Amino acid sequence: MAAIGALNCTYIKGEPPGMKRIVGVWVSPGINGYGVQWGALGDAQGRVTAKLFSNASSVLAWHASLQAAQGTIVTVTTDLAVYANCLIVGVGELAVSPAYVPGGITCQGVCEIEIVRVGA
Repeated sequence: MAAIGALNCTYIKGEPPGMKRIVGVWVSPGINGYGVQWGALGDAQGRVTAKLFSNASSVLAWHASLQAAQGTIVTVTTDLAVYANCLIVGVGELAVSPAYVPGGITCQGVCEIEIVRVGA
């Protein structure tokens, strides 16, 4: 099952980005060509979309718990992989809509979560 830290999700779309080499490129006036500077690994900021199917009160509590986790380092578990050392930078607005699932009608809560990988 998908999860962000200890918070279960029905589905997580996307994956936290991996660490990439930081590259700076510049041009100096009067000199042909480009200057390039290679930095350390970083530039690992991205977004995932989390979704939960449940009753309305559970969806609201889930979103409040995600907001409370902002600023913490968690493990993100998707259906395909596990990503450790993910800093939750921001939690987007909650979009709630009715959803039909086997057994009846329930709510669907969806929000975007801004994540930075702080380790390999």
